[in-house]
Amino acid sequence: MDAEPSIPYFHTSEANAGEGAFEGVSEEFRRMKVRDLAAIIGKHEPVGLISWVAFEDWKEIILPRVRPGFEDPYFPLFDWIVKELFNYQATSGIREFAVDYVFDDRTETEMKANLVRIHEGIRKEASSVPELHRMLGARPVFKDDKTILPLQAADLLVWHKRRQLNFPNEKREMNERLDRTVHLEKHLDRDYLLSSA
Repeated sequence: MDAEPSIPYFHTSEANAGEGAFEGVSEEFRRMKVRDLAAIIGKHEPVGLISWVAFEDWKEIILPRVRPGFEDPYFPLFDWIVKELFNYQATSGIREFAVDYVFDDRTETEMKANLVRIHEGIRKEASSVPELHRMLGARPVFKDDKTILPLQAADLLVWHKRRQLNFPNEKREMNERLDRTVHLEKHLDRDYLLSSA
Protein backbone atom coordinates (compact mmCIF):
# COMPACT_ATOMS: atom_id res chain seq x y z
CA MET A 1 0.00 0.00 0.00
CA ASP A 2 3.04 2.24 0.32
CA ALA A 3 3.70 2.38 -3.43
CA GLU A 4 2.87 5.79 -4.87
CA PRO A 5 0.29 7.10 -4.61
CA SER A 6 0.41 5.69 -1.08
CA ILE A 7 -2.78 5.14 0.90
CA PRO A 8 -3.12 4.82 4.69
CA TYR A 9 -5.46 1.79 4.52
CA PHE A 10 -7.56 -0.18 2.04
CA HIS A 11 -11.36 -0.38 1.99
CA THR A 12 -12.66 -1.91 -1.23
CA SER A 13 -15.85 0.16 -1.29
CA GLU A 14 -13.74 3.33 -1.08
CA ALA A 15 -11.41 2.09 -3.83
CA ASN A 16 -14.42 1.42 -6.04
CA ALA A 17 -16.07 4.79 -5.36
CA GLY A 18 -12.98 7.00 -5.10
CA GLU A 19 -13.83 8.01 -1.53
CA GLY A 20 -12.12 7.96 1.88
CA ALA A 21 -8.49 6.90 1.52
CA PHE A 22 -8.97 6.96 -2.25
CA GLU A 23 -10.45 10.44 -2.54
CA GLY A 24 -8.75 12.31 -5.38
CA VAL A 25 -7.00 9.15 -6.63
CA SER A 26 -7.59 8.44 -10.31
CA GLU A 27 -9.48 5.32 -11.36
CA GLU A 28 -6.34 3.92 -12.98
CA PHE A 29 -4.41 4.04 -9.69
CA ARG A 30 -7.38 2.76 -7.70
CA ARG A 31 -7.49 -0.29 -9.97
CA MET A 32 -3.76 -0.69 -9.51
CA LYS A 33 -4.16 -0.75 -5.73
CA VAL A 34 -6.86 -3.42 -6.02
CA ARG A 35 -4.57 -5.51 -8.24
CA ASP A 36 -1.68 -5.02 -5.79
CA LEU A 37 -3.73 -6.26 -2.84
CA ALA A 38 -5.06 -9.19 -4.87
CA ALA A 39 -1.44 -10.10 -5.72
CA ILE A 40 -0.52 -10.01 -2.01
CA ILE A 41 -3.47 -12.27 -1.22
CA GLY A 42 -2.43 -14.71 -3.97
CA LYS A 43 1.18 -14.74 -2.81
CA HIS A 44 0.19 -15.97 0.65
CA GLU A 45 -2.21 -18.64 -0.71
CA PRO A 46 -4.84 -18.31 2.02
CA VAL A 47 -7.65 -20.78 2.57
CA GLY A 48 -10.66 -18.59 1.84
CA LEU A 49 -14.07 -19.48 3.30
CA ILE A 50 -17.24 -17.77 2.16
CA SER A 51 -20.85 -18.31 3.18
CA TRP A 52 -23.97 -16.37 2.33
CA VAL A 53 -27.72 -16.43 2.85
CA ALA A 54 -30.59 -14.82 0.96
CA PHE A 55 -32.11 -12.26 3.30
CA GLU A 56 -35.68 -13.29 2.40
CA ASP A 57 -34.91 -16.94 3.29
CA TRP A 58 -33.36 -15.85 6.57
CA LYS A 59 -36.30 -13.58 7.40
CA GLU A 60 -38.90 -16.27 6.64
CA ILE A 61 -37.25 -19.38 8.08
CA ILE A 62 -34.84 -18.38 10.86
CA LEU A 63 -35.74 -14.93 12.12
CA PRO A 64 -39.03 -16.00 13.80
CA ARG A 65 -37.09 -18.61 15.85
CA VAL A 66 -33.94 -16.78 16.98
CA ARG A 67 -33.18 -15.59 20.51
CA PRO A 68 -33.32 -11.85 21.18
CA GLY A 69 -30.05 -10.24 20.16
CA PHE A 70 -29.32 -12.83 17.45
CA GLU A 71 -31.53 -11.34 14.73
CA ASP A 72 -28.64 -10.59 12.35
CA PRO A 73 -28.08 -13.16 9.55
CA TYR A 74 -24.35 -12.79 10.20
CA PHE A 75 -24.61 -15.22 13.13
CA PRO A 76 -25.47 -18.44 11.25
CA LEU A 77 -22.84 -17.50 8.66
CA PHE A 78 -20.19 -17.23 11.38
CA ASP A 79 -21.38 -20.47 12.96
CA TRP A 80 -20.97 -22.27 9.61
CA ILE A 81 -17.51 -20.80 9.02
CA VAL A 82 -16.19 -21.84 12.44
CA LYS A 83 -17.53 -25.38 12.11
CA GLU A 84 -16.49 -25.76 8.46
CA LEU A 85 -12.95 -24.60 9.16
CA PHE A 86 -12.85 -26.99 12.11
CA ASN A 87 -13.89 -29.86 9.79
CA TYR A 88 -11.38 -28.75 7.14
CA GLN A 89 -8.53 -28.88 9.66
CA ALA A 90 -9.62 -32.25 11.02
CA THR A 91 -9.94 -33.91 7.61
CA SER A 92 -6.77 -32.28 6.21
CA GLY A 93 -4.59 -33.47 9.08
CA ILE A 94 -3.56 -29.98 10.20
CA ARG A 95 -4.85 -30.27 13.74
CA GLU A 96 -1.72 -28.80 15.32
CA PHE A 97 -2.79 -25.26 14.38
CA ALA A 98 -5.29 -23.25 16.41
CA VAL A 99 -7.45 -20.75 14.54
CA ASP A 100 -7.96 -17.32 16.06
CA TYR A 101 -10.77 -15.10 14.78
CA VAL A 102 -10.11 -11.39 14.27
CA PHE A 103 -12.98 -9.07 13.40
CA ASP A 104 -13.29 -5.43 12.46
CA ASP A 105 -13.44 -3.31 15.61
CA ARG A 106 -16.29 -1.28 14.11
CA THR A 107 -18.59 -4.24 14.83
CA GLU A 108 -21.46 -3.22 17.10
CA THR A 109 -21.04 -4.03 20.80
CA GLU A 110 -23.97 -6.47 20.98
CA MET A 111 -22.77 -8.31 17.88
CA LYS A 112 -19.27 -8.59 19.35
CA ALA A 113 -20.66 -10.22 22.49
CA ASN A 114 -22.81 -12.64 20.50
CA LEU A 115 -19.94 -13.64 18.19
CA VAL A 116 -17.94 -14.50 21.31
CA ARG A 117 -20.94 -16.49 22.68
CA ILE A 118 -21.26 -18.49 19.46
CA HIS A 119 -17.55 -19.29 19.46
CA GLU A 120 -17.64 -20.27 23.13
CA GLY A 121 -20.62 -22.54 22.46
CA ILE A 122 -18.73 -24.34 19.71
CA ARG A 123 -15.66 -24.63 21.97
CA LYS A 124 -17.85 -26.16 24.67
CA GLU A 125 -19.24 -28.72 22.21
CA ALA A 126 -15.66 -29.74 21.36
CA SER A 127 -14.36 -29.71 24.94
CA SER A 128 -14.61 -33.47 25.38
CA VAL A 129 -11.80 -33.95 22.84
CA PRO A 130 -8.83 -31.80 23.96
CA GLU A 131 -7.06 -31.95 20.56
CA LEU A 132 -10.14 -30.67 18.76
CA HIS A 133 -10.83 -28.11 21.47
CA ARG A 134 -7.34 -26.60 20.97
CA MET A 135 -7.95 -26.22 17.22
CA LEU A 136 -10.62 -23.61 17.91
CA GLY A 137 -8.10 -21.17 19.37
CA ALA A 138 -8.75 -18.25 21.67
CA ARG A 139 -11.96 -16.23 21.88
CA PRO A 140 -12.54 -13.81 18.97
CA VAL A 141 -10.87 -10.41 19.13
CA PHE A 142 -11.69 -7.12 17.43
CA LYS A 143 -9.05 -4.93 15.75
CA ASP A 144 -8.89 -1.71 13.74
CA ASP A 145 -9.22 -2.77 10.10
CA LYS A 146 -7.29 0.35 9.05
CA THR A 147 -4.15 -1.12 10.63
CA ILE A 148 -4.60 -4.90 10.11
CA LEU A 149 -3.79 -5.87 6.52
CA PRO A 150 -5.46 -9.35 6.66
CA LEU A 151 -8.77 -7.63 7.53
CA GLN A 152 -8.33 -5.39 4.49
CA ALA A 153 -7.63 -8.46 2.36
CA ALA A 154 -10.78 -10.16 3.72
CA ASP A 155 -12.73 -7.01 2.89
CA LEU A 156 -11.59 -7.24 -0.74
CA LEU A 157 -12.57 -10.90 -0.96
CA VAL A 158 -16.02 -10.32 0.59
CA TRP A 159 -16.72 -7.25 -1.57
CA HIS A 160 -15.71 -9.23 -4.65
CA LYS A 161 -17.97 -12.17 -3.74
CA ARG A 162 -20.94 -9.92 -2.98
CA ARG A 163 -20.46 -8.26 -6.37
CA GLN A 164 -20.42 -11.68 -8.06
CA LEU A 165 -23.66 -12.70 -6.38
CA ASN A 166 -25.40 -9.43 -7.28
CA PHE A 167 -24.12 -9.36 -10.88
CA PRO A 168 -23.52 -13.01 -11.91
CA ASN A 169 -23.00 -12.22 -15.60
CA GLU A 170 -20.52 -9.40 -15.04
CA LYS A 171 -16.94 -9.98 -16.20
CA ARG A 172 -14.34 -8.45 -13.88
CA GLU A 173 -10.59 -8.91 -14.04
CA MET A 174 -10.40 -9.87 -10.37
CA ASN A 175 -12.93 -12.72 -10.59
CA GLU A 176 -10.59 -15.54 -11.55
CA ARG A 177 -7.70 -14.30 -9.40
CA LEU A 178 -9.71 -13.97 -6.19
CA ASP A 179 -11.81 -17.07 -6.84
CA ARG A 180 -8.62 -19.13 -6.59
CA THR A 181 -8.38 -18.23 -2.90
CA VAL A 182 -11.85 -19.61 -2.05
CA HIS A 183 -11.47 -23.23 -0.95
CA LEU A 184 -14.72 -23.59 0.99
CA GLU A 185 -17.97 -21.95 -0.03
CA LYS A 186 -21.54 -22.42 1.15
CA HIS A 187 -24.87 -20.91 0.24
CA LEU A 188 -27.05 -21.37 3.31
CA ASP A 189 -30.06 -22.09 1.14
CA ARG A 190 -33.63 -22.90 2.16
CA ASP A 191 -32.91 -26.62 2.64
CA TYR A 192 -29.94 -25.84 4.90
CA LEU A 193 -31.90 -23.30 6.92
CA LEU A 194 -34.90 -25.63 7.31
CA SER A 195 -32.65 -28.46 8.49
CA SER A 196 -30.98 -26.24 11.08
CA ALA A 197 -34.10 -24.38 12.25
